Amino acid sequence: MKKYLITDIRITCKHLLLTLLLVSSISMAQDEDEGLTQAAPPPTPPAAPRNVTEELLVTGSFIKGLTQENLASPLQSIDFNDIADLGAVRLADIINNLTINTGSENNTDAFTQNFTSGTSNINLRGLGVASTLVLLNNRRQTYSAFVTNKGENFVDTASLVPLIAIDRIEILKDGAASLYGSDAVAGVVNFHTRNDFDGAEIQLEYQSGDYGQQETIMGAIFGTGNDNTHIMAAVSLFDRSELTTEDKRLSAPGDDVSIAGFPGSFLVPTQPTGPSPVTTAVWTLAYDGNLNGTADFMEGLSATPPLIADPNCDEVAANGGTTSIPPANEPTGTAGVCSFDFGSFYSLVPQEERTQFYSHLTHRFSDTLDFDAEIAYANNNAERRNSPSFPIATLPGIPDYHPNNPFGVDVAFVGRVLATGAEALISEHESETLRFAAGLGGVFNNGWTWDVDTSYSKNDFVLTAKDTLNSEFQRALAGLGGASCSGNPADIGNPAAGCFFYNPFASPTPPFNANSSEMLDYVTGDFRIDAQAELTTLTGVVSGEWFELDGGSVGVAAGIQYRDEALEHDYDENANNENFMFLVGNPDFDANRDVSAIFSELSLPFSSSVTVQFSLRHENYGDDVDSTDPKLALLWRPNDNLSVRGSLSTSFRAPSLFQQYGVQTTLNEITTLAGTQFLAARAQANPADPLLPEEADVGNLGLTWISDSRSAEISLDYWTYDYDQVIIQQNPQAVHDAAFFGNDPQALSQIDFAGGVISPLTIERIHVYYDNASSLKTDGIDLGASFTVENFRLGAELTHILSYDLEDPQAGSVEGAGNRNFTNFGTSAPELRANIHLGWMNENHSVNTFARHISSYEDDANNNATIDAHTTFDLQYNYRFAPWGDNDEGMVLSIGGINVTDEDPPYVSTNGGFDSKVHDPRGALYYIRATIPL
Repeated sequence: MKKYLITDIRITCKHLLLTLLLVSSISMAQDEDEGLTQAAPPPTPPAAPRNVTEELLVTGSFIKGLTQENLASPLQSIDFNDIADLGAVRLADIINNLTINTGSENNTDAFTQNFTSGTSNINLRGLGVASTLVLLNNRRQTYSAFVTNKGENFVDTASLVPLIAIDRIEILKDGAASLYGSDAVAGVVNFHTRNDFDGAEIQLEYQSGDYGQQETIMGAIFGTGNDNTHIMAAVSLFDRSELTTEDKRLSAPGDDVSIAGFPGSFLVPTQPTGPSPVTTAVWTLAYDGNLNGTADFMEGLSATPPLIADPNCDEVAANGGTTSIPPANEPTGTAGVCSFDFGSFYSLVPQEERTQFYSHLTHRFSDTLDFDAEIAYANNNAERRNSPSFPIATLPGIPDYHPNNPFGVDVAFVGRVLATGAEALISEHESETLRFAAGLGGVFNNGWTWDVDTSYSKNDFVLTAKDTLNSEFQRALAGLGGASCSGNPADIGNPAAGCFFYNPFASPTPPFNANSSEMLDYVTGDFRIDAQAELTTLTGVVSGEWFELDGGSVGVAAGIQYRDEALEHDYDENANNENFMFLVGNPDFDANRDVSAIFSELSLPFSSSVTVQFSLRHENYGDDVDSTDPKLALLWRPNDNLSVRGSLSTSFRAPSLFQQYGVQTTLNEITTLAGTQFLAARAQANPADPLLPEEADVGNLGLTWISDSRSAEISLDYWTYDYDQVIIQQNPQAVHDAAFFGNDPQALSQIDFAGGVISPLTIERIHVYYDNASSLKTDGIDLGASFTVENFRLGAELTHILSYDLEDPQAGSVEGAGNRNFTNFGTSAPELRANIHLGWMNENHSVNTFARHISSYEDDANNNATIDAHTTFDLQYNYRFAPWGDNDEGMVLSIGGINVTDEDPPYVSTNGGFDSKVHDPRGALYYIRATIPL
């Protein structure tokens, strides 16, 4: 492992010295300019009793009393009223609309998100869901126990706290590793709760779409206290009905067609000896050019595999299935596959039930000693539909003596045990999250403050899904199927001994599959993963004023932090034995590590208009993995209306526990020479190439202008990230392409082929490794504006990605801005995202409208076809009733619509028919909400 020392700091002392000299010259020049009347910013106020710690800290600083206006880093805040205006029922609804977020996994997608249904996450700048640090009241939260298909850890925002308990969301939009450590590469998202809420409030909301999909949320919050003690508690119940691809099909014909179905197809390696002379003649003509009775394909003489569709494929097609390609000829078929259209079986929205609870307590022991504690709990159950059974990735053999074998020779089966006419398979995703946190803080005699807090959070995540069992299926094809069959070869196909044949051939009439339910139960089993993630933290910080400069007191903060991380995956016995024919299986693993850090921060007001902020953090993961990361930021206020800010920093992210020790097999949509298939990809650390930590250079330059009346505000920021040694999971599509089109022997060695026959049809599994990619460089512009005129408010935010350049180990150099980036390690990166908000308020009435735009981008997985631009409109009306009883405010009734013009997501030629990382598939949604103070 590479060791990161203080001497590796990429912002050198020379750079810091030059910056300070520049600052001093600006400061002196302004002091001599009598025309500048900018008042000095207020000095850091004396330390106050802590009461509510997070109210004393702004995200991006540990110096108490430093406000958002005095912060030299770009900070976006979304408060409780903003959330209400959005009509959001989940935190994911807010995250999806952030222009600075791209590539998060908040829409269920069975094709690219195998395990994480029911979760949500954040992906600032498209740098990966593991590169944004998520905090709850300034404290870390455990990762979800399951990772994405790419092997990325993330904090599940769906399991944080009830939405009614959120007071504001602060988003630090540049690197923050110098203060918060690993994972803060792209920035920080800090969720603050309504800890000082007094009274009681109930919120009821119902939302429905055009296709009958419904969402109901019931939330309640209660708060009470006195001068010394205050407690707040909130609870919510969320219920969501499913929306299936049968209800709303977004894909086009052919997008969701698999070459593996039931009826299936058969690999016939030698000349058939069955009763059909047609089949024998056609087979010889098509596959046996040297007339030796063995298919040329099996001898390496031809690239055409000897595949023959099930004899009854066309009969099934006439009853709702998909015909063979090319069409079969009776009675036993010819060249081709019996395909299966699985596109109507899946969930666009899963069925979900979520219960959440949060409570916060503060207590003041004295004027100099305060205590706070919080507890949170979330339980989420999601049920996602899949095709009736997974395809069989291996090539199970059917012996020549099988009573239903029409070929008279040993053949292999390409298909699945259930398809046309069967019910969808349901996978269950059960997540339970628990969090405890407590802190103690006070004031020293010299006015400096101290804070010590600890937290423990844990996520248990269980996945259950059905798949075909390898050994049982092979036994059943050989006539030894059945729970009571001893396996004695003498009992083959003997019902008296409890031994039966599984029939892989279809019947000519419904229900087509002639196997009994007992036989189907015998050859299938429950694939189960029980995963657990834990995080324990202990943090201590001191903060105060050091000495005076021309602009005021120097603010100082310093602290230490200890973290203990643990991750465990426990698979069922069949998975441990790799006995599943598609999901395969994995070994169990259990890993943990300790992380220690020390950090410091300075706020230096050199003059009334110039402040420099500097922070530094050293973090140690053990095993020679540590990093020292600085951040230097400048805030310049030339007059009362304008402020200019700039920052330079380095960021760092260590390999996650999963990337170092975990093993994961996922299903991936792969385009092969035989067409689109779902293939298993097994990801794990590469033993020949140990992972190095990621590192990034981050820069930001921006300005904010505020009018004298505070009725207008405009902000502009240029941001840049130079991200090196990015830890990625090799893209299975890229490995496939390198093997088959690039003649890469290393890529070819990472593919398992059934029977050792190298063919797109015989791929059993693709091995992919976690690797340090060369780089990801991205930059862009954020623009924000708000204007208030009498009863009207106009707001806008825009993010334009100027570049998103990747160096991918398989795909090479990629210009990813404006691209889907499906064939590399990046994520979908439309160049432009914009939101415009117009609000109006008059006495008891208010109206909010939103226009949201996502620019077009190209689909690298489909010859750079254009994915169309997408514009939607939201509308909301609110009425506040007169107060009653002892309440200061009356009930608020809200009626609104999301995507009121019912714009479907732009079409993408892929499974599902849309890009789930960017667009919402639901269409128009309408809601009614009542907020009732008690």
